[in-house]
Amino acid sequence: MNGQKTLSVLILEDDSTDAAIVTRLLARSCGQYRVHAVRSLAEAKQTIGECHYDVVISDLNLPDSVGLETVHCVRQVIPTAAIIVLSGSSDESNYVSALRAGADGFICKHDVDQRLLHRCIEQSMHRIQQQLKILELVREVDKQQSELARHAKELENKNASLRRLCESSQSFVNHVSHEFRTPLCVVKQYANLMADGSAGAVTEQQEYFLRVIEDRIDGLNNIVDDMLDVSRHEAGLLGASRKCCVIADVFDREIPLLRQRANLRKIEIVCDDYHGLPEIFCDQEKLGRSLTNLVTNAIKFSKAGSQIVVSVACCLIEQELRVSVRDFGAGIDPEECEKIFNRFRQATTSIQSGEKGFGLGLSITRELVELNLGDLSLTSVVGEGSTFSFSVPLNDIRSLVTRYLDRLLRLQTSYDKVVTVFEIAASNALTPQSLSDAQALLNFVLHARDLLVPVGSGRWILVLNTHAEGAREFCARLAKQTEETNRNRPVGKLPGFQLENRGTYDVDVLREDVQLCMPSSRDVSPRNHSEILINV
Repeated sequence: MNGQKTLSVLILEDDSTDAAIVTRLLARSCGQYRVHAVRSLAEAKQTIGECHYDVVISDLNLPDSVGLETVHCVRQVIPTAAIIVLSGSSDESNYVSALRAGADGFICKHDVDQRLLHRCIEQSMHRIQQQLKILELVREVDKQQSELARHAKELENKNASLRRLCESSQSFVNHVSHEFRTPLCVVKQYANLMADGSAGAVTEQQEYFLRVIEDRIDGLNNIVDDMLDVSRHEAGLLGASRKCCVIADVFDREIPLLRQRANLRKIEIVCDDYHGLPEIFCDQEKLGRSLTNLVTNAIKFSKAGSQIVVSVACCLIEQELRVSVRDFGAGIDPEECEKIFNRFRQATTSIQSGEKGFGLGLSITRELVELNLGDLSLTSVVGEGSTFSFSVPLNDIRSLVTRYLDRLLRLQTSYDKVVTVFEIAASNALTPQSLSDAQALLNFVLHARDLLVPVGSGRWILVLNTHAEGAREFCARLAKQTEETNRNRPVGKLPGFQLENRGTYDVDVLREDVQLCMPSSRDVSPRNHSEILINV
């Protein structure tokens, strides 16, 4: 206090002599006090209702209240004042009982002097102020918790609404695509039958027209595929079923179909020899879609009589194959080169065929390439043509993990940059079919941003883009899906999976030490592990 503030003191004492002594001691102390004395609890209640008091000094034996009940009553009437019990007893147990009853201080009448009384008031004031601060903090915490609970509930409701909206939009796109595909397939089949002469002889010109119809239907089907992929990507459902393969398998399937489309426009597709190249690791369907979209785009912007050159280069330093699609069309202005990868954006060149799209092809192609852990680039010269090229990683685990982690670092926010690494071994003897089915099952239960790499027959390295709790959820999901698959599998049960948790890491930490993801040199078969996370 130090003379800075005058405190209002209420003395609650039925003995006028004791009240006078306390009043005199307060007047002589170094503090500044304004004192008022009453003789009963009833008077005190009336006085407190008329005036604010900082301190109440109370006897426990009053005409209308006896014992610690007096403290309870005073505290209820004036909860913010410091209460000091003035007692004729020096028993320590009375002191403890008074504090438990809500008093802030205790003074024995026989020991009281001005210094002791002043110090007791200071300490009691400090204690009640601290208690009031704590109560205020508790009220604020309660308020914040209520606000957080309310916001959490609102967020939960909004998330549920978004999930329903996402499911609804996904269902709508799936339904619309199905409604598109059914008549398109029927039209294409009839056009094909007519072109083949199954419905009677056709002239060369009529056959050409029918082939154009088939080609336009293929173009519409590509647009439907792009719409589906955009919808799945926005819903976080566009995943990748990556595996070891050779690029020739994809090119042998796609290039002949693309040549048919090009021939209708009198465009020649020249393709380098792509056989005998090293194994790659990718989702073959998405690799095929990437190639198809780029060649189809080149066809749209090429003149009749020109060429499109498809080439594949092996880059051992980068551990990748580089696929390039070059056209000799009008080219693209430099300021347009990056914009054309934006959704619903098409190049504004002077040479375009009558075929129009939605501007989804290049945008979704970039997504497909990146899902295959590659990159898509463009070089173009106005008046000379354009070259789109994309990379496909070779089947090298260190390079694959590095590419995967680099992709996470590019795409994600700080709270997403954590991964959990597993080494997986099949627990039973494997046939080629059961091995293929086991990997298909693992890919099925993975999320879009996870990585599964085979490192031997019946062995995999799995990198989950999740924390430890999410990894446990994955294990439960895998166990449940394995059980459901085995229940309906006509050729016997799939092999069980032995999962060894190699740890949870920040992505940037793991990127600096990729060796943590490398397969162990020891045998990881179930007999070396006491804990079987999944065993069927």
